[in-house]
Amino acid sequence: MTTKQSLPKARRLAAVLATLALGFATLAGCSGQAEEKPAEGRSPLDTYLAAIHAGGHGRFAGFPEEGTPAEQRAYNAQVQRKTEELVAQCMSKAGFEYAPDTRTTQEVGGSDGIRVEPDDRDWVAAYGYGLIDGPGEPTEERPIGPDPNQPYLSSLSDAERAAYDKALWGAGPTPDADGEDEYTWKGQGCQGWAGHELDGESLEESGEFNQLADAIARFEETSPSDPGYAALDAAWASCMNQAGYSGFQKQQEARASVFDVMNTYNENDDGSNPDFGTARDPDYVKLARSMEIPLALADLDCREKTAYQQQHQQIQYALEQQFIDDHKAELDAAVERFRQGR
Repeated sequence: MTTKQSLPKARRLAAVLATLALGFATLAGCSGQAEEKPAEGRSPLDTYLAAIHAGGHGRFAGFPEEGTPAEQRAYNAQVQRKTEELVAQCMSKAGFEYAPDTRTTQEVGGSDGIRVEPDDRDWVAAYGYGLIDGPGEPTEERPIGPDPNQPYLSSLSDAERAAYDKALWGAGPTPDADGEDEYTWKGQGCQGWAGHELDGESLEESGEFNQLADAIARFEETSPSDPGYAALDAAWASCMNQAGYSGFQKQQEARASVFDVMNTYNENDDGSNPDFGTARDPDYVKLARSMEIPLALADLDCREKTAYQQQHQQIQYALEQQFIDDHKAELDAAVERFRQGR
């Protein structure tokens, strides 16, 4: 199913352009040339990338951002139909039958009104970070009706099904020069090819902004080591140590430590209890009461005492603005390139 996604938190242009090449797109609420002053709730560099996206790209260039939900669903349905028709062409060339899957979806399960409030003391006192025993489960989107390809899939042998899946979805990511998984449309089978056909060549593929992409990559690799962040984390860690939580050096490590506890707990799952490691597991929930919630409250206290969020944002914005000042010509050129469209 093809849907419009929201702007990723990561800001590296290389990642953004690769995302565009795979067919996931965003449409931010601005157009034309990026402004130097960040929009409310958006960092300086995010503002530039949002302006790049605002020019539109491929399948989602005409997404009715301000349209009604019905108009947006209709647009997504049209995109889905075009994509699926191309997928069918590709699968036919690969020697397989494929019926375009144009089913709509509906939301199933979940809880209404779920909110995550990591800076709200009452919420943190009830759920901690919301990791072990949160306020509810998010809804899940499921297709309406049977898969039109299921009869054909049922006729395939295991080996044929494996070949079918590889043709449809690709072999998966391949390691890049640094050994990290690299996702490109070429590794995503007919689904990736269909998206690329509709989206066209990305700026990353054209090589037009490789230097800018490399510069942003270096910025994101080096900026976390800025002395300003280190000093802020040291103040937070000192506060946590006084609260009885030693060993943390960075604020993010507190929340990450809960995942370590969860992973350790789940290593004991023998498969006999379907509720093991869920909110219906009383021993698991005890972890939230005995470990996660007290830790999250101490973390909140220390974030408040050190004005962590405000200071962290000030450091981030200053670093990003300096980067923009150093690369303004290239960023403006990228904004203009997307504004002109394909």
